[in-house]
Amino acid sequence: MWFCKFNQWDSLTYITIIPFWMWALLGTLASAITMTFMRSRLCVAVLILWLVTGLAISLEARGVFRQIVEPEAGDATEGALRLVSINCQDGSVSAAATALELKPDLLLLQEAPGREPIASLCQQLYGDGGSFVIDGSVAILGRGRFLTSAEEDEAPIAIHARFRHESGALMDVSNVALHCSIPEWQIWNKAVREQLRDTRIANRRALRRYIGEYPVNEHQPVRIIAGDFSTPPGDDIFRPLKQAGLRDAFATSGLGTGHTYPSERPFLRLDQVWISPDAQLIRTTTMESPDTDHRIVICEFKID
Repeated sequence: MWFCKFNQWDSLTYITIIPFWMWALLGTLASAITMTFMRSRLCVAVLILWLVTGLAISLEARGVFRQIVEPEAGDATEGALRLVSINCQDGSVSAAATALELKPDLLLLQEAPGREPIASLCQQLYGDGGSFVIDGSVAILGRGRFLTSAEEDEAPIAIHARFRHESGALMDVSNVALHCSIPEWQIWNKAVREQLRDTRIANRRALRRYIGEYPVNEHQPVRIIAGDFSTPPGDDIFRPLKQAGLRDAFATSGLGTGHTYPSERPFLRLDQVWISPDAQLIRTTTMESPDTDHRIVICEFKID
């Protein structure tokens, strides 16, 4: 597993796309069952090794520990900006309206409703001090002004815009909705394996292109790529983001497991926020919404 994870061959996407915590859980259960039949020191050692590895490597374990030792997320920290990402599932207006209670400074919508509902939501959120950009089924709303019009990329769907918050903070923001690439039970099916491989290649190529269009600078504008990546963390599509110096917000400031899909009993973290080092991350959490099959991602950060 370590060898496969290190090399991340595209032909083995159907294996490496499975989150590490799942492999650790499987290894722990297998070791525990073996111990009931073979009470040896080797079985105990393997069980302990799986437990330690799972706790040390899995971001979910770090988020749960962080949630235990840190206070629950409540109102926004003074001086912090709040980014909210919502997959609206087939344009659900009620799912998008959930943002009203969250009071985001920056709202990213995937599978967004049409222009009129978005305009109404922007007015309710920010009054005359807000603005929005929308193209197709993705939209970005903010407490401030967009300095560039949204640019839609070729599939997978994404829009990019430069945004100045009312506080003066400048950000380059990308809202993405990549092609779905999640663990499949039918890995014996060659067509399924090939589809996962081709989807990874397309998604990785798209992220490289987004980074190229709006490169990460040492100073402002802060660079943000967020939305529905449709792929669990740890996959090779995130390599261009890491190479560019962007950080997974949950890895640094996440509380809980961070899983977002499916909403009721999530076990995959498909919705993520990646942000440049200029921003000081405070906390990243998720929230269930009855109107969509994805949980909402809430990320708070400061910009000096």
